[in-house]
Amino acid sequence: MADAVRAAVPTARLAGLLARAEESPAFHALVDRVGTGGTVAVADASAGARAYAWSALVATQGRTVLLVAPSEDRARRWRAELAGWLGEDRVVAFPERESMPYEAGSPSASSVHQRLLALWRLRDREEHEPIAVVASLRAVMQWTVPADTLAERGRALRPGATLPWQKTAAWLLSLGYEPVPEVSEPGTFSRRGGIIDVYPASATEPARIELFGDDIESIRSFDPVTQRSQAALDELVVLPAREISVERGPEIAERIASAGWDGLGENLTDHIALLEGLRQGQYAPGVDAFAPLLGATASLVSHLPPDRATVVFEDSVELALAWDAYEAQAEERREELRADGLPVTSFPAPYVPRTQLERESGEHGAIRVAPADNALRLGWTGSPSYAGRLDQFLREVAADGTGTRVIATPQAARLSELLAERDVTATPQESLADPPAPGALVLLHVPLAEGFAIPELDLRVFTDAEVFGFRKPRHPERRRRRVAVGSFLQDLKPGDHVVHEDSGIARFEGFETKQVVGVEREYLILTFADGTRWLPTDRIDKITRYVGGQAPALSVMGGRDWLKTKGKAKRAAAEIARELLRLYAAREATPGHAFGKDTPWQIEMENAFPFTETPDQLLAIEETKKDMERAQPMDRLIVGD
Repeated sequence: MADAVRAAVPTARLAGLLARAEESPAFHALVDRVGTGGTVAVADASAGARAYAWSALVATQGRTVLLVAPSEDRARRWRAELAGWLGEDRVVAFPERESMPYEAGSPSASSVHQRLLALWRLRDREEHEPIAVVASLRAVMQWTVPADTLAERGRALRPGATLPWQKTAAWLLSLGYEPVPEVSEPGTFSRRGGIIDVYPASATEPARIELFGDDIESIRSFDPVTQRSQAALDELVVLPAREISVERGPEIAERIASAGWDGLGENLTDHIALLEGLRQGQYAPGVDAFAPLLGATASLVSHLPPDRATVVFEDSVELALAWDAYEAQAEERREELRADGLPVTSFPAPYVPRTQLERESGEHGAIRVAPADNALRLGWTGSPSYAGRLDQFLREVAADGTGTRVIATPQAARLSELLAERDVTATPQESLADPPAPGALVLLHVPLAEGFAIPELDLRVFTDAEVFGFRKPRHPERRRRRVAVGSFLQDLKPGDHVVHEDSGIARFEGFETKQVVGVEREYLILTFADGTRWLPTDRIDKITRYVGGQAPALSVMGGRDWLKTKGKAKRAAAEIARELLRLYAAREATPGHAFGKDTPWQIEMENAFPFTETPDQLLAIEETKKDMERAQPMDRLIVGD
């Protein structure tokens, strides 16, 4: 493999281990077959070993990898695993838009912004590091903006550049940004004299651009609560607020009106409002159904670098079933609207055609994880499980084992203490830049989900799943807890108000069972201010019960009001936290009792806990222990349910 390629690639989190993949004949065979284009089937490799292989393609070959998972939940797990190998900055999420085909609703602004940010990071990869992009199948099937259009509409602003106000305002409006008196929410901008405030759709905080005439003098981030300027920025990337452009809306409106939309009945009020919005050149709920006619004519695969990219289809059997189900759901909804009297021939294809995605993937080089007669069998198996037999593991593997042994676990510091009692020195490491020496024992504070063994490298990797018998995945992004589906559905009554994570407050109307590809699925019917949405029961973790007092106003799907509400709540909580910090700072000088660190018995007891802690629970546990080990009184209240 070319040393020049490796030299140009920035270091991955576990670059030392990933570099050893180049010693494997099986990995060489994989690289050679992918490099010739077309599709290669891969088999005889555990999930943990496959994560190692896909990460090695990024780190050692300089290839951008797009991993396609059957569902959004599986995509989250793969993002967590690849982030363990490459580092979180090198793994990018490309989420799906939540709105279903032909649905008169809007996707959440956060998912659209994240999709656009992922596309921007893929732009011109020759000047940047290769990355891993992880997406669900449905996210990949959805139309998006072409790369050249994104490059034309998005801009990277830097000090010294020219920024005339009139052209800038017109540009921001064309991107879907909203002019406001004071910038506090994503997708807004304002001007005060020689200062332009803008909150980029993909940013975590707004930015303040100070002008000298028409030239940018400085760019600084600022606090949306206090409006005070903060750190200086070398660059500010401003992306469109949406994947579509409604500039051609009036033209599209006339086309569908002449096809029969002008005489719609009262049972299709949502689509009447959609038609009127298009006539006004404005964004309206449901307009995404016309995405290919409004500029979103490309697929995610088309954004990959042309010569150094690989598309990985994880679990091809499940992907094929999911693909059929999504297409059948779309066709079913189309027929329902036809029966209601809507001229559905005006709609473009709801998804990127399967043949197009397969062709584009094959042009880059595709990998399908599936059994096949001509499959490349890596022979990378799982590591043996010790299922909590900690003494046996420490004796057989850590202390007296042979070959290169890697233990990747959040319990690294505790295992290091237990090894020290056996006169084995293993210092926990957060990353690994250099390949370990043959026969070395490596202890990593990295939360990998599954271990594996590569016989030709004499390499074995162990995780919590093999050491303690439990797999506790730690996801890089913070996730809300999954609700207890059974009890939640049992208690839910028609007329109850619920809160959707992305769309806001809705009214629960009941359940509806639909048959798709011969399989019955149950949906929750949710009414928003601007229409009805059907939510599959397997995505119920998106909603919680509304616990306020009097009946609230319903939210507009995809509207800014819900984003503003969440933003205000977040800022109010931050202000309370600042007040508490000032209050508790005075208590730091008070002496207290310092408890000792965890004992081996406590470690074993904790690891016998058969459930996965949430990120918030892990944080509460760690911070409570730190408090107890300090010589100051602990003042902490933990609230849970």
